[in-house]
Amino acid sequence: YTKSGKNTVKPGGSIILIVGGVSDCTATWKINNTKVATIKPNGLKATLTMKKGSAGKSVTVSATLNRKGKTVTRNLKIYCTGKVKSIKLKASKSNVKKGKKVTVKATVKYSGARNGGSKDVTWKVKGPGTISKKKETSCTITAKKKGTITVTAISKQDKKVKKTIKIKVQ
Repeated sequence: YTKSGKNTVKPGGSIILIVGGVSDCTATWKINNTKVATIKPNGLKATLTMKKGSAGKSVTVSATLNRKGKTVTRNLKIYCTGKVKSIKLKASKSNVKKGKKVTVKATVKYSGARNGGSKDVTWKVKGPGTISKKKETSCTITAKKKGTITVTAISKQDKKVKKTIKIKVQ
């Protein structure tokens, strides 16, 4: 498994892989595509580094464990994230009454990335509304008074990529 719990890495980035639940064995580490990544074994751990030009590609890591002459191989697919291309926003309502809530969802799109990367966004709200519930890809806003609420989602991976939506409060 990965130390971070994720199976995505940025181009040029590294991830630590760990064989868990065993201690009295040896591990042999291999990857299926050395054009995409490199691997540096260190016993039951290994560091996988994605090459800079590998956005949108993946590599399969194999760990072959040897324990008292018996072997078992485990595979894990690691994806290299692509560049954030755009964010799409969708509100549950375009008009909302004072005191009511509206949910806005963000869909992050990547260029050349299978499985994408960080879909997390930062939420900003201006106008007569406040965020009452916030998640990585959605937020719920409570309308406080009449006017227009401006909601902006900003990619955590690339802060230049953002999208805004407006919601009218009646």
